[in-house]
Amino acid sequence: MRFLIVEDDPITTKMLKTILSEYGECDFADNGIDGLDRVIEAGARNEPYDLVTLDIMMPRMDGHDVLARIKRLRKNNSPKVVMITALGDKKNIQKSYVRGCDGYLIKPIEKEAIVTKLKSLELID
Repeated sequence: MRFLIVEDDPITTKMLKTILSEYGECDFADNGIDGLDRVIEAGARNEPYDLVTLDIMMPRMDGHDVLARIKRLRKNNSPKVVMITALGDKKNIQKSYVRGCDGYLIKPIEKEAIVTKLKSLELID
């Protein structure tokens, strides 16, 4: 299992790495452009990510734009994408689902919420 954590907050990144590394390999990007580049590079190597976690408020490119580009890049073969953000308002949640996210978790998050989401996406048993 391969995960990409796209998050500009080091504390959230560390927490997600701790949780997700129990289930597979984790890569990181601290801004939207670098995250998108990693997804493109992994696809070009035929080693796509199984899951990308995206914050919305990030430097260089926000999570909504990264999400839309990921979904356009790989169409039916895109990784699962879960938004993990402090933005819990209806507008951001709807915008994320319209752009193709597979899940939306509001910070602060706990391990149980992430594990439950991984199970619901059939990434783990």
